[in-house]
Amino acid sequence: MRTDLAKPPVRSVLIVEDDRSARTAIARLLAKRGFAVSEAGSVAQAVSALDEQPHWILLDLMLPDGNGTSVLRKVRADRLASRVCIVTGCCDDMLRDAQRTGAEHTFIKPLDVERLLSVLSH
Repeated sequence: MRTDLAKPPVRSVLIVEDDRSARTAIARLLAKRGFAVSEAGSVAQAVSALDEQPHWILLDLMLPDGNGTSVLRKVRADRLASRVCIVTGCCDDMLRDAQRTGAEHTFIKPLDVERLLSVLSH
């Protein structure tokens, strides 16, 4: 019996969120749903984690060392295949900038978990 066809590929998600409790909660939820999860709490940590080329990036815009849009710009400039979901509670101008930069989806905090799971599953 071939087991290499038994399981679909695991999708990886990088969660970029400076609020540790929110980041941990999302990470646990996604891990329970079978996602391979990595975490970053700053722009610098997120940029380092891009080497792993996650399938998805959940990206907060307000980070302690800068704007999350700079991470999105790096993803686009490096032509990474990672898809980006903005998850933020910040102002409209920053959100519009992220959308213009190429975020595939946007979520306003508090996070709609069911919608997020639906998006990440496709």
